[in-house]
Amino acid sequence: MTTPFASDINEIDAFYLRADLLRPEFGCWDACDLVSHCLLDLVEAQTEITHAIDDDVSYGVGGDPAIQAGVAKLTAAAKKLIAVLNDRKCWPEVLR
Repeated sequence: MTTPFASDINEIDAFYLRADLLRPEFGCWDACDLVSHCLLDLVEAQTEITHAIDDDVSYGVGGDPAIQAGVAKLTAAAKKLIAVLNDRKCWPEVLR
């Protein structure tokens, strides 16, 4: 028996579908929201880690220092997001 809401889309395909659906909705309102800026910082740091790992594996450049720099950037972005989420005074007034 299958569950009524089971998906035939695997997790990776579902991730790409979700990103493609949400990306067009990311716009002017988000530019005024510090949480959105923090989310972009997280995505940027994660992308840098991915590129650092790929560069290390594919070309033998960057190595551990580049990967660790990306991890440090990701950690800083995560801490900033937590701080912004906890400080509602910096949120747009309509969300407070």
